Amino acid sequence: MFILGTEHIPTPNMLAHLSGAWALGCRSFDTALLYRNHETVFSTLRRYPRHSYEVTFKIPTAFQDRARVEDGVRSIIATNKLEYIDTLLVHSPKHVLHTEALDAFQRLSAAGYIRKYGLSNYTLGHLKALGAFGYQPQVVQNEINPFLQDVPFVNYCKAQRIEVQAHSIFATGKVFTDDALLATAGPQSLTLALFGWLKKIAANPIVSTTQPTRLSNLWETWHLASEADALNNIESFERNTRQCRSPEWDEFDLLPQDAYQHVLRQLQKTGRCQP
Repeated sequence: MFILGTEHIPTPNMLAHLSGAWALGCRSFDTALLYRNHETVFSTLRRYPRHSYEVTFKIPTAFQDRARVEDGVRSIIATNKLEYIDTLLVHSPKHVLHTEALDAFQRLSAAGYIRKYGLSNYTLGHLKALGAFGYQPQVVQNEINPFLQDVPFVNYCKAQRIEVQAHSIFATGKVFTDDALLATAGPQSLTLALFGWLKKIAANPIVSTTQPTRLSNLWETWHLASEADALNNIESFERNTRQCRSPEWDEFDLLPQDAYQHVLRQLQKTGRCQP
């Protein structure tokens, strides 16, 4: 599934850009409350039948307790005349009251307000801790590219049948300036090789571009790519470096066991589990 990321699309260009994507055949879109463009994205998509497209929407840590999550999501749906949200994600793990937020997600799902729910920018440690006590996301959205392959994370999601959405797939353009990558795949086939690799690991790319011609080329390449086109020896490019991070919200410096304990303490405080 090819997902159009809207974070960097200027608001005045949103209608033209989404309309162009729609004309290509794109039916999946990603936005977030923190992007401050979601109302424009939703109003643009109202031009089309609701059942004909999917939206991934991320909410920030400001949605803390269960009531605020439920009321906030229902308000967003009503205000933007959405009927429902296809995929609702917690934007990042830091400061999140996981028991409150994920309980609310489960209630919203049962009531039909959301179709799927999950987490964004989480570590394997977080997923294991939450999963051990009954909080299993249906979708995760993380940075995945040749320099940050996160194989244990991807394999865990595959084993647990968790859908993976991959953002920052081109490492903010750095893949196209890396001599070793270019030497391996060649400038004309690198995008094809990267898309082939994403298909091989079953990760749905979030593609962000503000250029209509570039979007058209990426859309065409995605549909041409197959697992057979996957980049050879891709494991040799792993650097475990992140392009998308902020000290205000990430927890990537935590070791997996630290992330596990962080979530475990929250669960124990609520009586969800016993030590």
